[in-house]
Amino acid sequence: MNVAEFVLARTAEDEALAERSLSGPNDDGRWEVECPYVEGGFEDREEHMAHFSHESECRVEGHGITIYDEGGHDRDQALHIAAHDPARTLAECAAHRAMAQDWLDGMARQDDHGRPDHLFNPLTSMLMKSHERWLRTVATIWADHPDYDEEWRP
Repeated sequence: MNVAEFVLARTAEDEALAERSLSGPNDDGRWEVECPYVEGGFEDREEHMAHFSHESECRVEGHGITIYDEGGHDRDQALHIAAHDPARTLAECAAHRAMAQDWLDGMARQDDHGRPDHLFNPLTSMLMKSHERWLRTVATIWADHPDYDEEWRP
């Protein structure tokens, strides 16, 4: 397994988990934080949220899902949960997949003589090395996975 195949495999796992967390075909996968209203006439949501203490009770809501805090998470943790909702995870998976597939396609590309282009074209070689550095960096997201190869660490 090379680093691109590793990233594609972990991406597929993350994508499957995000898709399973959706409540149905009408679920856009976006979650929001809801906190009790406080007096103050704030002009926007960020200003409103900034006036809550870490101890404020907040819940995360999406289509068909509500995560109540019940002492389990504070405001910042609720914001973090909502920021990493299924919609964001699916977008990240699409980006990771595109970059990994670009690298695999580039490694397979041949020049006019049937030779690997990345070995004989200096520009392609530089681009492929840059892509590989990116893949190695992204792969560290899953460094605790048993298939992660420490030799990939940038």
